[in-house]
Amino acid sequence: ELGLVHFNISQKQEANSLFQYSLVKYLIVNIYGNEYKLLPNQLSVNGQLSQLPYNFENGILRVTRASGGLVLSTEFGLVVELYDYRSEVSLCKSSYAGKVCGLCGNADGDRTNDFVDRENNPVQLIGSGYDQYDIWGE
Repeated sequence: ELGLVHFNISQKQEANSLFQYSLVKYLIVNIYGNEYKLLPNQLSVNGQLSQLPYNFENGILRVTRASGGLVLSTEFGLVVELYDYRSEVSLCKSSYAGKVCGLCGNADGDRTNDFVDRENNPVQLIGSGYDQYDIWGE
């Protein structure tokens, strides 16, 4: 859509038999023609390790350390966080409502309808805590 910044976020998970749920190994954010790989304590930009804090084009994208993890934020309201092998993604711009999916939900402000499968069908979150998200991520 005209005026919206295009981006893609993916994450790699790994099974953890000790805790019996999967952990986020890393996140990849493709935006502004670059690939940002966030690991728990490292940032890679287009395959090269980068120093933190990281600023792209006068702060339209920043990556900083925060409480044992990394936070990528943009001036249009995308925030991607990776802490201790768990992630959080938020998008604070109503113009993206209904135009995003997956880790971003659908950005309509209603968190109860964010969990859908690849065909946009609602996924029932059964159980509690991390079990719910394992079901959605399958």
